[in-house]
Parts: sequence; structure tokens; C-alpha cells
Amino acid sequence: MQLALDDIGVRYPWLYHLLHLEPEWVKVDQSFVRHVARNARTAELLAGLHDLAGRLGARVIVEGIESAEDGQAVAALGIPLAQGFHFGRPAPAEAWLDGSERRNLWKRPVDAIHVRRRSARS
Repeated sequence: MQLALDDIGVRYPWLYHLLHLEPEWVKVDQSFVRHVARNARTAELLAGLHDLAGRLGARVIVEGIESAEDGQAVAALGIPLAQGFHFGRPAPAEAWLDGSERRNLWKRPVDAIHVRRRSARS
């Protein structure tokens, strides 16, 4: 299991969570990504977040890429993972699977996935 923090920068004490929860992934909110290709301050902020996350052992995903220009700017910062309307509209996972994969998706028993809970003392 891996932990991801969503909407980095806009909600909750995200720096605290980044430090103490030790997530494997951080997802940067679109408000820090929009028009990155035309805004040097936005690019610097994203570069800094990417560097900080990497130093803490997390990988960055940015959301809100709505143009090829912004996608290229994010890639130039060394951030290889992004999502946004430029790549496609939201769709259910089943839309990406062929017929046989879709049928097998629902055959997996729920109890095959076992999540071990940490005790309140740990």
C-alpha cells in the first residue's frame, strides 16, 4: 500500500503531513500549475515543490494540465507525471480496459486484499 497526499498547497497543514506521514506520492493542486508555461513564479514554485518532495522520498504528480504548452513546461521541470483535460476527460476505469479485463476486474474476491491496521499505540 502506498500513501498519497492530494491537493498539496491548498488544504490542511500539508507541509506537516508531507513531513510526518511520509507519503510516496504528492499531488500538486491545479491552482499551482495553471499557465505554468507563461508564469515564471509558478514554474519556480513547482520546481521547489518537486525538489522538496524528492528530498523527502515522494514522487510528484501535477493536476490541471490543460495545454500542451503547460505539459511541456512541467516536463521541463523534471516532473514526469501529470493529469488534466489536455490528456483526456475523466472516465471510469472500465473505459480503459478491454472486454476480458473488464469481466475479470469484478471476479476478484474482496477478501483477497487484506489491510493490516496499525495499533493505536504504534
